[in-house]
Amino acid sequence: DVESSAMTLTIAPNPSYQTPIVKVTSAREMDVTFRLSSMDGHMKEFQKHMEEGENRFLLPVYDGLTSGMYVLSMMADSHTQHVRWVKL
Repeated sequence: DVESSAMTLTIAPNPSYQTPIVKVTSAREMDVTFRLSSMDGHMKEFQKHMEEGENRFLLPVYDGLTSGMYVLSMMADSHTQHVRWVKL
């Protein structure tokens, strides 16, 4: 899907001591599934509705996370994008 490949995913601040902001730029309105994975294999999933253009929200699964490296994955249609994030 050409439109879904026009999505971008960022998380800031990175690394962070507090709840980071996730920024998604989407070519169209759609529902997106996110998965936050720790290096020891634990995963938390959540869904968000994206509007066309820039979307910003606080990482909703932040509470209870231990310090360490995580991978935030964004899945929409057949497109998956990953970004590394470090919780201090």
